[in-house]
Amino acid sequence: TDPPNPVCRLRGGRRASLLAAKDRDWLQAWLGLNTRDQMRRPLNSDQLGKKGESRFAELCVDAGLTVNPSTWDRKGWDFIVQWGHAPTLAALDQRPAPLSCHVQVKTIWRKTRSIRLRLSSVEHLAKELRPAFIYVLKTDDDLTFGQAAIAHLSSEFLAHILKALRQASAANTP
Repeated sequence: TDPPNPVCRLRGGRRASLLAAKDRDWLQAWLGLNTRDQMRRPLNSDQLGKKGESRFAELCVDAGLTVNPSTWDRKGWDFIVQWGHAPTLAALDQRPAPLSCHVQVKTIWRKTRSIRLRLSSVEHLAKELRPAFIYVLKTDDDLTFGQAAIAHLSSEFLAHILKALRQASAANTP
């Protein structure tokens, strides 16, 4: 059978539970939730973020990349990732600089469907001269990583950020 609707909307968008305690227990069991363990996550958001950042750095090292963390994360990026010099026959002083990029790492629980970014932070990434990416890791409740995705701040994504900045400026809310 389908579970009952667990919440209703109140005036002003507030939500209230429609279920008695025994019905909540049934709903949690139906959804496969352990009432004590899964209702409370094993890590808080800071710990989860640190876990994802550690995993990202590990993946970069495994790929032979140099990964440099931000020591004071206030500008929207967690890492600068650098590649080695491309092979060339040119004199060392004439070879191009190696590739590098800024990366913001976001780690979320598997069932989470979105990430949150501060507009002021993503503005720094959007205006960065180096390529910039947002790397999203999804973790299960047993703390294993299940999925990852990467988004390059370009094209439609960049246009969306710039539009949000214009709207914030027009509303006078930087």
